[in-house]
Amino acid sequence: MEALINDHQTQNLDVLLIQEPSITTYQTHVNHSAWRLYRPTPETGADRFRSLIYVNKRISTSSHRQILCNHPDIAAVKIWTADTQLLLFSVYIPSVPLGTPDSASPEPAFTAIQNTITAALRDGRRPTSIVLAGDFNRHHPTWGGNYIQPRLIEEASDLIDFSKPTTSTALDHRSDSTNNPELLVKCHLYHENYGSDHRATYSEWNIQPQNKPNNKARKVYDRADWARIGEEVARQTGPWKGIKTRPGLDRVVEKLISATAQAVDQLTPDTRPTPYSKRWFTPDLKVQQVEGNQLRRRWQASCAELGREHVNTITAFQLM
Repeated sequence: MEALINDHQTQNLDVLLIQEPSITTYQTHVNHSAWRLYRPTPETGADRFRSLIYVNKRISTSSHRQILCNHPDIAAVKIWTADTQLLLFSVYIPSVPLGTPDSASPEPAFTAIQNTITAALRDGRRPTSIVLAGDFNRHHPTWGGNYIQPRLIEEASDLIDFSKPTTSTALDHRSDSTNNPELLVKCHLYHENYGSDHRATYSEWNIQPQNKPNNKARKVYDRADWARIGEEVARQTGPWKGIKTRPGLDRVVEKLISATAQAVDQLTPDTRPTPYSKRWFTPDLKVQQVEGNQLRRRWQASCAELGREHVNTITAFQLM
């Protein structure tokens, strides 16, 4: 772990999802000034955990936080931008013992993940992508290998079923952006294993905010020149002709609607909002604001000239 954390090349990474980490001689997990360490949230009293998450301190705490996951072998964090959020899970599932296969069921871990995803998606304000990374200790032809014993394939069936979107899994609630292949930029084995018997996987995801199209400016209809708009509509539609059929009526109505919309769009001024503008601030409120400021200035002038206790000052205060 020390070699991984201290490697200058890993300083360019944003998140490390670690399983079965080693501990230091002080019986603690490795800490580093460039990384924030997140452990599983359940209070088990254990000093050593089988899954950790390191988040680079370049990522502000205002754009990420740890989320609760009620399982001792799962750590989870949420990273978000203005447009999207990413749920990251570091998962460890122990291998299946030969004699007692039921004792290593992954169902408690899957249930904890489902509950965490459901809670994170409750606000529904951002499209969400979900990444499950970990040491699952399962073998299946889906992720490689042609000569796998049938017993091992059967043991991986729960994991395969969980990863498929069905009506019984919280993975169903993720948005369409999760299935967008453009989000995944790179995915390959990491160049170094740092003496471990496992190979790390490097994944790069694009969660940068997308530029939103400029919205059309709102119109100030109370300042529109309606007389000129009427003249422009009359000019475009021309003199009325006799309408004798329903299709003829439809054509005239469509022409009238099109001419009216075009004239209103051309002859109605756009709003010019400032960063401090409020849609609820009406002209009537502006008049009241001006009157209030005038009364306040009169009271201040009376305080300076006559004093706060003078009858004119008291009257000005009551009017204010």
